Amino acid sequence: MFQVFIDFKNIDDFVPNLAGELDVEYKNDFAEFSLSLPSTRGSGLIKGVQFPNGIALYHFSCIFKEDTEISTKHLVINPIRIVHCLKGNVTSTVTGKTHTIHPHQYIIVSPKADEYHTLHFEKNEKYQFSFLEINRSAYVKSLPYKINDTDPLFYNLFHNSNILDGKLLPSSFSISTSEAIKAIRDCSLYGLPRTNFLGGKALEMLSNTLKTYQEDVIHDRRKGFTEVEYKLISAVADEINNNIGEKRNNSELATMVGMNVNKLQKCFQQVYGKTLNEYVRDVRLSRALDMLQSKEHNINEVVYAVGLNSHSYFSRLFKEKYGISPRDLLITQNKAVETVKSDSI
Repeated sequence: MFQVFIDFKNIDDFVPNLAGELDVEYKNDFAEFSLSLPSTRGSGLIKGVQFPNGIALYHFSCIFKEDTEISTKHLVINPIRIVHCLKGNVTSTVTGKTHTIHPHQYIIVSPKADEYHTLHFEKNEKYQFSFLEINRSAYVKSLPYKINDTDPLFYNLFHNSNILDGKLLPSSFSISTSEAIKAIRDCSLYGLPRTNFLGGKALEMLSNTLKTYQEDVIHDRRKGFTEVEYKLISAVADEINNNIGEKRNNSELATMVGMNVNKLQKCFQQVYGKTLNEYVRDVRLSRALDMLQSKEHNINEVVYAVGLNSHSYFSRLFKEKYGISPRDLLITQNKAVETVKSDSI
C-alpha cells in the first residue's frame, strides 16, 4: 500500500506538499492548485482552491495503480470536512471511526487537533469525488449575522469540535449536489469567472449538506445502539451498495448478519432513517442516475444492472424521486450536447 501524510497550514500547502510526496510538478492558476498523478501511481487530477469565506474545495478525478491512503492534518485550524462521493467507494477514517462512502453518498467529519483524517482508495477503481474543508472561524465571520442567531444545531456544529462524534453516518445526497460536483469537474472557465463559479458551487454543496445534517441530527439515528448492532447494520448497507444487482429479500439480508428480520428492520430504519426496502430503492435509483448521466448505457441496461425487472416501474420510481423520467433525462442530455456542438461551429 502507498501511504502519504500531509501536514499543512492552508490550501496553498496541500497540493504542493502532495506533489512533493508524489514527486511531480503542480500548477497554480489564479490560486487554484492542481497536479496530475504520475504514471507510476496512476492517472488523473487532484485540485484545490481556498475562498475568502473560509471554505476550501478539493476535487479528485483519478485512478490509483495500488491501494493508496492520503492522510491530512491541518496544523492551524480544527476544520469540518464534508466528503461527497460521485464514483468509487471512498473509505474515511478519523477519530478511530471508519466509514465507507459509496457513490451518491456523503459524510461529515471533524478531525481533532493534531489528528489525521485518512482517505483510502482501492487500486484500479475510478474515483470522482469532492470534499469541502471549512475553517469554522473564517466561515462564521463571513456570515451577515451572528451564528448564534440561527438554529442551535448549526451553532454547535461550528463551535464544538466534538459535536460529530458518533452522530453522523454516510447518507445520500441530492441530485442538485450530484450536478454541482459534475459541473465542478467539467468546468472549462478560466480566471475570475472560474473562481466565482467554483465558489458558488461550493456554497451550493454546503447548503444542501447542512439541510441534511439538520434532519439527521434531529432523527438521532444511532441512539441506543451497541457497537456490534451498528456494525451488523452497516454490513447490511454495504452488502446492498456493493451488490445492488442482486435480488435479496429482507429475510436473506437478516440471515446474512445473523439478526432477527424484525430486529434488523427496526434497527436499520432508526440508523438510516429508511426501511430496508426504501434504502434499496434509493441506492438503485442513485446508481441508475449515475449510469444514465454517464451516457454509456441505455435504459434497459440500467434497469437490469440495478436489479429491477420492469421498465415502467423503474421509470415511475425515477420520476417520483428526481422529477424527470429516465427517457426525458436522456433527451435533455442529448439536446445539451447538440447545443454545445452547434455553438462551437
